[in-house]
Amino acid sequence: MSLSDVEKVPVSENENVDAKLSHNADYADLPPMDPVALRKLTRKCDLHVVPPLFVLFLLAFLDRTNIGNAKIQGLEDGLNLSGPQYNIALFVFFIPYILFEVPSNILLKKIAPSTWLSSIMFFWGIATMGQGLIKDFGGIVGMRFILGIFEAGLFPGCIYLISMYYERYELQWRLSLFFSASIIAGAFGGLLAYGLVKMDGLGGYEGFRWIFIIEGLATAVIGALSKFWIVDWPETAKFLNDDERAMLVRKLAVDAGDARMDRLDSKSIKRTLLDWKIWCGTFMYMGALVTGYATSFFIPTIINQMHYTAEQSQLRAIPIFVVATAACLMVAVATDRLKHRYSFIVGGCLIGIIGYAILLNLDDVSIGTRYMAAFFITTGGFMAQPVTLAWLANQMGGHYKRSIGSAVQIGFGNLGGIVASNIFLKKEEPHYPVGFGTALGFLGLTILTSTIFYVGLHLENKKRDRGGRDYRYQEEEIAKGWSGTREGFSSEVLGSLIKKTILNPALTLPLVLLARYTKQGSDLSILHETAFSRLQLALALGLIRYANNWLSQKSLDNWKSDKYIWSQEIVLVTGGAGGIGGSVVRMLAEKGIKVVVLDVIPMTYKTTSNVHYFKCDITDSATVASVAAEIRRKVGNPTVLVFNAGVARGKSILEGTEKDVRFTFDVNNIAHYILAKEFLPSLIARDHGMVVTVASIAAYITVPRMVDYSSTKAAALAFHEGLGAELATLYNAPKVRTVVVNQGYTKTPLFQGYTNGSSFMVPSLEVDTVAESIVNQILSGHSGQLILPGFTNILTYLRGFPHWFQRKMRHDGVTIMAKWHGRQVIDVEKEYGVKKDISASTVLVENDE
Repeated sequence: MSLSDVEKVPVSENENVDAKLSHNADYADLPPMDPVALRKLTRKCDLHVVPPLFVLFLLAFLDRTNIGNAKIQGLEDGLNLSGPQYNIALFVFFIPYILFEVPSNILLKKIAPSTWLSSIMFFWGIATMGQGLIKDFGGIVGMRFILGIFEAGLFPGCIYLISMYYERYELQWRLSLFFSASIIAGAFGGLLAYGLVKMDGLGGYEGFRWIFIIEGLATAVIGALSKFWIVDWPETAKFLNDDERAMLVRKLAVDAGDARMDRLDSKSIKRTLLDWKIWCGTFMYMGALVTGYATSFFIPTIINQMHYTAEQSQLRAIPIFVVATAACLMVAVATDRLKHRYSFIVGGCLIGIIGYAILLNLDDVSIGTRYMAAFFITTGGFMAQPVTLAWLANQMGGHYKRSIGSAVQIGFGNLGGIVASNIFLKKEEPHYPVGFGTALGFLGLTILTSTIFYVGLHLENKKRDRGGRDYRYQEEEIAKGWSGTREGFSSEVLGSLIKKTILNPALTLPLVLLARYTKQGSDLSILHETAFSRLQLALALGLIRYANNWLSQKSLDNWKSDKYIWSQEIVLVTGGAGGIGGSVVRMLAEKGIKVVVLDVIPMTYKTTSNVHYFKCDITDSATVASVAAEIRRKVGNPTVLVFNAGVARGKSILEGTEKDVRFTFDVNNIAHYILAKEFLPSLIARDHGMVVTVASIAAYITVPRMVDYSSTKAAALAFHEGLGAELATLYNAPKVRTVVVNQGYTKTPLFQGYTNGSSFMVPSLEVDTVAESIVNQILSGHSGQLILPGFTNILTYLRGFPHWFQRKMRHDGVTIMAKWHGRQVIDVEKEYGVKKDISASTVLVENDE
């Protein structure tokens, strides 16, 4: 097997390398794409995608590393820095930079890239200018921290965006071209610094301050304008016409194969974060990054200590970065043409190791040899870095896995920046034994991890060729599909962000450990005692939250595990002809799962062959028994029951008739008992299955004109709770899962005219949002309670609040149903010619309006 054979197909867990999956099934029957048109399309992408991102990254790297140029122009004296304070100023940038990279990439998927990237660029430009205006150590630390917050989203976001426009082996050249901006920034930064320091004294500011002010101003201005230059996702790219857009989407789909992780839920996040390739790629990148940042921060200082003046040092740094840029781009062309990565990473690291070996013997070599070594360490490190990024990106399939994978690699890989910030100590200049030795060791780490990556891919490909990963492909086919916030920015998005950042121990624990057990961290925690105490509180709350969630889930599942094989399961959905139930049916059917629909009205949408519709009055036990027998004969025994059918009349207690009340209770609650008696015994016999009860947040709060509806939903909640207890204690079926859904106002025909008084705190839910949550919960195979939107959790505590507060909440609800004109139950006898005794079924009650 040749070297390139190991890497010729991506082998992430959700991409099958079998040849039969090398083409996306959706395009298998279409004619081949025109190669001339494809080349023209690629050139058009090259003109629109990479150039603006190149400029953004050039300015970003310039703004984060210009502190190295400012250092030899008097920054330490101007700000009265002493000891390790300069290193702390470098180090503090990476704390928010690492913490916010993953959340930023998740937000990038929800917000247009042109909007997100241009916004953060504008604000980090302001932060850069601020570095030129501060007066002391605390000021530089604060501004570097703010700079890290806003720069966090750029690099992983750009890598992610570029990777969505190109095939696997078109990617390296484009990534390296983009990445070369960081190397050119080293040369450009030296040239700019050489000119800007000549403004020394202008406006009363020292020369080093003008480096920050002018470069930050340029960034802020270009950031504001870049909104109109940066491209968005291929599906919405304005620079493409409809034919080009369709061709690009098809081209990328065929390149990726069928299996892609395009969803974002706890299961997919867990699988992504447990993928060994992501963490191996992270350490591979980290090792090379130590050298990258070391040269960016300290090359001017290293050259300055070869007995050159500050201005001469700035100029002599330029050719070093020019050569590194040329080498980086040549390697990019070679890796894409050869379809091989490993040897180029190892080769770059070896060049850098030679350079460090020379610098570790500083007293035994001439100044010319030292200068040559500076070329070696810079060129070697920058040769390897972009290749490690492209190699991992090639193994990630789907929007979300690629987004999270690149953010994790870059985010945690940037721990190398923290290392580089703290190994070149002032007391060790000019020999820097710790600095040179540590950087050399990290290049060795890159060689080791890239070798593990190479061998691991080879073994993984062999396993996939034998079909050893086919089960994962099947799972992804079932579970892929939906994500995103359809309701726009709301408390739900804000709450999710807080959980993933402030209350995430994976982010707060490393910070607490750094603050407690490293000297630089200890110095910072002393300077910012309040911030450190709040960080400890966030860690404690996050750990409590995780422990509580784990215990709750285990308890809800009765401490029993179970496995669902979705190709063999059958899901029954009541009220599945439309509304929330219809979306649940559609989503499940798209995954190849057999679905049975029970409803009194015909299907309102087109279905596939795996959807089986049965007209059924679920409030009539005799009809349910008859239909159930037919279901078992034609389809089989359902293993998942979704009690979704529901009605509302929107009348006050005195307005509603007895028929209204009975009708509401029969559909919303009594039907659960009828269906449970018919289908639950088979679940109990197998000790396997799930019962999903779609209730409502109205189970916790009753407002005028919804008394009967709220009563039925409270009864549905009690049904769910009691069913779970009986399954575990009376029927010896602890593995049968129970789920209850307490959703807020959802935009279905049933609730037309409903008034929502707070779209931010309690957003009106789209039908697919609720359906997606239900389907994801079903696919998880766990018991649970879904409360949508999350802020309405507070209503579950309402009865524990003071009576004056409860009274206000209920009375304020009088406006909610004032203009309600939701769809009433259809007169089935009139519409569909069904003849039946009205007393036998309240589903057939005519509309009284």
